[in-house]
Amino acid sequence: MIALIDYKAGNLTSVRKALAAVGADVFTPEEPRELANARGIIVPGVGHFSATHVLNGAWTDAILDRVGNGRPLLGICLGMQWLYETSEEAPELRGLGLFGGCCYRLAGQQGVKIPHVGWNSLEK
Repeated sequence: MIALIDYKAGNLTSVRKALAAVGADVFTPEEPRELANARGIIVPGVGHFSATHVLNGAWTDAILDRVGNGRPLLGICLGMQWLYETSEEAPELRGLGLFGGCCYRLAGQQGVKIPHVGWNSLEK
């Protein structure tokens, strides 16, 4: 089973649909101790880095324990940012710390909206 972490800042429905499409079994643990039997962990997320503060403590310890035992971990969007030590968005908060360093805001270019959300057209 793959554990899909719900810290109230992610689009769990889309991730569940994607996992179902490939035949994966998924569950959403309510407590960190439920990660003990997870074969993998996904941390999704949308929004500001401060939303990850609820993962500090027992959740962080449980996730690091599973990763330390060789279980794969996937961060999506904000979940990926949380894998770093910290973020420019909320420098007072700590991330998981699997990757050293800080997530910084992308430097904008003239005419390019940051963050970029939505669909684009491709021209051949």
